[in-house]
Amino acid sequence: MTEFSLRNVWIVAKREYRARVRTRSFLLSTFATPILMGSFMVLPAIIAGSTVNGVPAKGASISGPGPTIAGGMFPNDSAHLAR
Repeated sequence: MTEFSLRNVWIVAKREYRARVRTRSFLLSTFATPILMGSFMVLPAIIAGSTVNGVPAKGASISGPGPTIAGGMFPNDSAHLAR
């Protein structure tokens, strides 16, 4: 049997690293990941600052108490106390 040495480990590790780095998928993911992360940060800012027919776009919001759920399970006013 051959003797265990760090030199042999280094040779194998270097070969494995080079084999992985040369693959198409590694190169694609290396360049695609920063581009995708950048677009995920920039696109929301662009959309938030966009306008529709010269009017700033607004997100939908719900104001007021809203409907009760399951027939009054979560009542929003004190009318249920008067029964």
